[in-house]
Amino acid sequence: MHDYVFPKGRSMTGRIPALAAGAVILIAVNTNPAAPDTGDLERAPGTVAVERDSLESIVELLSIDTSTTELRTRYSLREAEMEDVAGLLAGRLDALASSSVSVVPFLIERHFASGDTTFISWNIVADLDLCGDSGDLLMLTAHYDATGSRTAGWSNEWQTASAPGADDNGTGVAAVLEIARCLQSEDLPFDLRIVFFSGEELDRLGSIDFVSRCDDACAEKILGVINMDMIGYSGAGRGVTVMSDEFSGWLAYIIEDVAGKLHPDLPVTVIRPGPWNWDHASFWEKTGIAVSAVTLAEPLGEGGRILYPYYHTVDDVMENVDFDQATEIARLVEDLISGVKDSPPEIAVFDTDIIYYLNGVEMSGRRFAEGDPVTVAVKVRNIGAASGTGGQVALTVNLETVKSSSLLYEGDMEIPGPFRTADVFIDLGEGQAGAGGNMIRASISTYLAEDDPSNNTALSVFSIEALSGGLAGHNFRPNPVEGNIADAMFCVNLETDADMHVEILTLEGEFISSANLGYGFGVPLNPGYSCFRCGDIFNGIERLVSGVYIYRISLFAVDGEKAEYLGRFAVVN
Repeated sequence: MHDYVFPKGRSMTGRIPALAAGAVILIAVNTNPAAPDTGDLERAPGTVAVERDSLESIVELLSIDTSTTELRTRYSLREAEMEDVAGLLAGRLDALASSSVSVVPFLIERHFASGDTTFISWNIVADLDLCGDSGDLLMLTAHYDATGSRTAGWSNEWQTASAPGADDNGTGVAAVLEIARCLQSEDLPFDLRIVFFSGEELDRLGSIDFVSRCDDACAEKILGVINMDMIGYSGAGRGVTVMSDEFSGWLAYIIEDVAGKLHPDLPVTVIRPGPWNWDHASFWEKTGIAVSAVTLAEPLGEGGRILYPYYHTVDDVMENVDFDQATEIARLVEDLISGVKDSPPEIAVFDTDIIYYLNGVEMSGRRFAEGDPVTVAVKVRNIGAASGTGGQVALTVNLETVKSSSLLYEGDMEIPGPFRTADVFIDLGEGQAGAGGNMIRASISTYLAEDDPSNNTALSVFSIEALSGGLAGHNFRPNPVEGNIADAMFCVNLETDADMHVEILTLEGEFISSANLGYGFGVPLNPGYSCFRCGDIFNGIERLVSGVYIYRISLFAVDGEKAEYLGRFAVVN
């Protein structure tokens, strides 16, 4: 590890030497009052709630260069400007963190007509020690980079053009900073880790790098990840969207519950499974020990479609942000976290805590072939605080088929720690489940006086079927594509349930963009013929120069098998 110290308020530009693999920069900020001001937040006595004015001031700092009053750029390839912003955020976090703030560099490689170029960007990590010796972490994250790629001509002028990113994602960064400020002196049953990612607008590069450094020992400490991204647009009505996958469903349930009790005027929409082009997906992709992660965002369209008309444009400025909604969403997260500190244990079993495995691999689909060795995991979760010291919970698991019902498990288990689970794994023997539909019913009972019976039963349906087939056909329409590739259609003829990952490449193999389709990726894909608008599924794609391109499809069937398909299409401008 290479440690570098930068005085408060000084630019890091030009001071980073050649990077060794895994290098980390530790920012030790000089708190001398005479040092240049970085805008550190001072916590007012007795202030515990997220403040609207503070959110607004942070977004202003991120979107406007106060020294020139010009709009900033936070595009990840603009190194000097991103260094300045990283320094500002590190200074803010240093006022809150219990230890040094880590500024972790990673490399971004890009291909230009003049050749390949390597850039440096930075993730920023800070820990708030609020618990003591538990070692458990709840993570609050947001990306701080921005882009203006949807503005005409911006992609050719990014070296000089602005990318203020007030909503995307100045609001998410501001919310995380404010929540951390409000919780910095709380006594919680876990610690908080704050992470600001760069490179999200370049296909999640920062969060992918962070997850790549997080081995199983790191993942084991993480109770869950709450990512905040674009919370300030309310053109379709105020509210909050929670993007989740099945494994992270418990976090979505808790958010819904807290919103219903404390923020009834903030409607919650859960998209499960959510889209895969937000930073939460980097945690979903982690191999080994799984990490629960959700993203909170402003109201979105079907399938997670962004409604904010100014996203990825130079017009994503403060005047277009609803700071009242952003404040309410930030307070929701603050209430969720602070509310745990004094709560008794609350044991729950959720539908999403019934998880299926095939040959040791977690399955996003719930259709299996005859004879598949299926394992069912039932997770009993403590969504309260106290560990229950010696308390127990009784779990009963039944399998209900079309013809009969049978007991799969019955037993007692110790009450787990806050946000932890006690797990039971049950192998379904051949013939136990019937052909067609089956149901797993998990029920718990506890001796807790304040136990909420509404979350004591969970149901999950799966099916046993004779499955076969794969991808019968695939193409771009029209072919050749004329004009804007975003308006073309990508079509597939699917023979059975599956998820797919699609990459667009140049003939030389240079990556251009990717898309994820299928229920496991949050984009409904049914057997049969389906077409999707390219601009809706491929991240950041607008126009391609005339020529021939390759696309590669990775098909993930419900039996765990993977198949690959190749195709070509032409573009004429």
